[in-house]
Amino acid sequence: MRQLFLYPITGLYNECHDVDHAALRDAVPPTAGGPRALADVNNLWWQHVLEPEAVRAAVGMLGRLMRPGAAHPAAWEAIVAAPEKFVDEVVRAPRALVDLGAGPRAAFRALETLQLYTDIHSATIGRPFELSLQEGYVVNELSSLELVQSALVPGSNPYLPFLREFVFPVIEDSPPDVAWIVGRIKMSTMAMAMRIKEVNPSCHVSVVGHSSEYYSLNKITKYLRTNSQLFSEIDSIVLDDFDNTPRLLREALGGGDPLESVPNLMYREGDRIHQTGYVVADRALDADLRSAPPRDEYDDMTAPSLSVAETRLWPAAQCYWNNCNFCAINRRYNTLPRNSFSLEHERAELMLRLAEQGTSYLWSVDEAIPPVNLGILAKELIALGSPLVWETRSKIDRNFSPEICTDLGKSGLREIRLGFESASPRVLALMGKYPEGWSLDLVEKIVSRFHAAGVSVHFPTIVGFPGETPEERRETYEFLEHLVSQYPSVTFNVNILGFDVASKLFENYEEFGITTLRWPTPTKYFLGNLIDWDCAETPFDYGRLDQERNEFMRQVLYPWMPASASIPPYIFYRLTETSRATMVWKSQRAATGRWREPALSADLSQEIRTSPSLVVMGPFKKSSYATEEHYACYVWQTHHAFECDGPTAGLLEFLTEPHSLAEAAQASGLTPEETGAVVRALSAIGAVVTASTTDDVPVSLPVFAPAPRRWHALAGPAPAPRKRISAQRKQDLTLTLGRTSST
Repeated sequence: MRQLFLYPITGLYNECHDVDHAALRDAVPPTAGGPRALADVNNLWWQHVLEPEAVRAAVGMLGRLMRPGAAHPAAWEAIVAAPEKFVDEVVRAPRALVDLGAGPRAAFRALETLQLYTDIHSATIGRPFELSLQEGYVVNELSSLELVQSALVPGSNPYLPFLREFVFPVIEDSPPDVAWIVGRIKMSTMAMAMRIKEVNPSCHVSVVGHSSEYYSLNKITKYLRTNSQLFSEIDSIVLDDFDNTPRLLREALGGGDPLESVPNLMYREGDRIHQTGYVVADRALDADLRSAPPRDEYDDMTAPSLSVAETRLWPAAQCYWNNCNFCAINRRYNTLPRNSFSLEHERAELMLRLAEQGTSYLWSVDEAIPPVNLGILAKELIALGSPLVWETRSKIDRNFSPEICTDLGKSGLREIRLGFESASPRVLALMGKYPEGWSLDLVEKIVSRFHAAGVSVHFPTIVGFPGETPEERRETYEFLEHLVSQYPSVTFNVNILGFDVASKLFENYEEFGITTLRWPTPTKYFLGNLIDWDCAETPFDYGRLDQERNEFMRQVLYPWMPASASIPPYIFYRLTETSRATMVWKSQRAATGRWREPALSADLSQEIRTSPSLVVMGPFKKSSYATEEHYACYVWQTHHAFECDGPTAGLLEFLTEPHSLAEAAQASGLTPEETGAVVRALSAIGAVVTASTTDDVPVSLPVFAPAPRRWHALAGPAPAPRKRISAQRKQDLTLTLGRTSST
């Protein structure tokens, strides 16, 4: 019986979950010959999207699309002015993401560069389809009707040319008898399945491994039982994430046995859709273990992504609280016994073995684990001397005693995720979040204990719950800001409520004041978990909440991030969490005791230079009445755009070779104090760096490039520094830098 696993085309590195540049770089067209022949299809697709010639083509088209005199993003202007610099940035970005230890700013540089490219690709090569870092091309994958009608139609499926060239030949050369759609059903895998059915109509197509952190087909079996459109192209859905059900399904198919003998299965028989009963399964301790051997080519990195393993430390456990009205996460686990927590010694031994095999970090994908079990595991790890750094998830619980928090810190725990959701007692009561006795004082007490133990508390937060007022939301923001200011190890992300159709909130939506439900498709075609909703009394405005949460996260967590960045702070956090970089950053900070970045040095003898990632464009006149020219600048290292006058451009030119502040002051005619103020302002946005700073490609000069259409090209080098910058001019510069660095 020939098998073939159908892997989807999705986000870069599988939404940053499998960050391995070597696999991306070395992906080759698949050939028939094994069940995993298509395992690298996503890497191959992104390899083609990111190849230098594709980037050059997109930038060339962008230059032709940008109208003279029209307003464009500053980054687009810089890209058109220095296209090869942008190509270099795009080429380096995927590998830069592998080094999780390089820090948040390095990750931002890479992700923002890639986001800019996907935006340009969407406006040029990809039109009318939008390309996303998180999911590939943005297409409607919530409707089985849309998937079936579009998957094999040119112009409707943007992946079809790629699939015809690289994937369909594999299917045609060796048609499988059983095909497994891996993960959530996507446009790409539906096209593969439909082509298989054309080549071998008797092939059995089944969906496996579809559950992710907040998504699962298990949650919508009610609607799947009427989804005849979906079951016109697939034959079954495995309703658990374990190996035993696919094995039983293969045996039944091979032996000609009825599918009703296979548990945990939804299947089509004739014109009817059936579902067999759930059977609780046994789980091996390492059933969900994901680890990879190190690669020599990453030896130059402080913490390559392959140094991180991932597993469920309690593979037979669900969330022990399971009372949140908005959450349906335990509906993923219909074949698990609830609250099966035990055998902490075996878990500790597994972690020690991973460390001995070269793993440095472990990310636990468990749901909320009770404090007492975490405490027992911590003692076991301490006794074994495990050097592994790890992360886990629990909930705010009064049982997090000082002893447990201290032991967890000693055991190598560096991040614990505690669902916080809101600082408003009324909203929390509506959510069903906490038992009696909960208080903000308890939250801060737990945070204080973990902070003292060197463990960062991360708070997932929810805004937009039905009936929540702006004042209650402000309570949440103010409390989070207070915690970060007092305990700099604290981090958070702000989620907008996802209205899950498997939640208690959905089942009793009238009781929460919800007046409108908006399905993206008729329920008989529905393949999602979330739907839109609204309250007539307190309207739900997703756009406003999204703008609000991103600005709050930027101001409190990422004040160095330009407000004009293409990648929103929420998505930046999500991708760096998915790659597990957040755990590595916290481990580094805990090791030094510096949870915040140190201030810039005021040492006047320190040598500085212009950043090689600076693009200077100009000159241009700010208005027809202006007498002096200004220069538009863009810093690829930080993605900050700013304007400067001629003398400052001259200072940047002088600093293309390393000089001390004293030498820079002498050349510009400023006092050392004045020069220091200007240089610190330039340093804050990455235009000036210390001479010892390493960058991607050393250059002798910044790129004084031909300007975009609305700017005159700069003929020759920037003007030499004038003898002195007036106090007013210096103030204008400082204001300009400050303004453009945050707008």
